[in-house]
Amino acid sequence: MKSKKFKGDNRLIEDNCDCNACKGGYTRGVLYCMINCDSSGIGAQLITHHNVAHMLRLVRTFRKAIIEGNFQIVISKFLINHFGSIDKIPHWVTDALNAVNIKVIE
Repeated sequence: MKSKKFKGDNRLIEDNCDCNACKGGYTRGVLYCMINCDSSGIGAQLITHHNVAHMLRLVRTFRKAIIEGNFQIVISKFLINHFGSIDKIPHWVTDALNAVNIKVIE
C-alpha cells in the first residue's frame, strides 16, 4: 500500500473479506494515505490484520482440500490464478511440489 498506484484507489483490499480493514470500509487509497501520511501505525495494523485473515482463509482452503483429497486441483488453480499462467509459476515452486509428488495441472 506504499505504492503511489494505490493513491485514490476506492477499492477494498479484497472483495468478500471479513477482516477489520475490508469490513470497516478502508479502501486502498485510504490505507495508502494512512501508511504514507500518518505516523500512528493504524494503517500498518489494518493491513497486517488483513494479511493474517487472508492467510488463514488460504490455509483453511488448503486443509479442506487435503481432507477431501483434491489438493492437487486446488493448489494448481491457486498457483495459476496467482501467477497468471502455468508457465509463469516459478520453478522452485513446482520443484518443491514435485518433491512431494504433487504435479501442477491445468
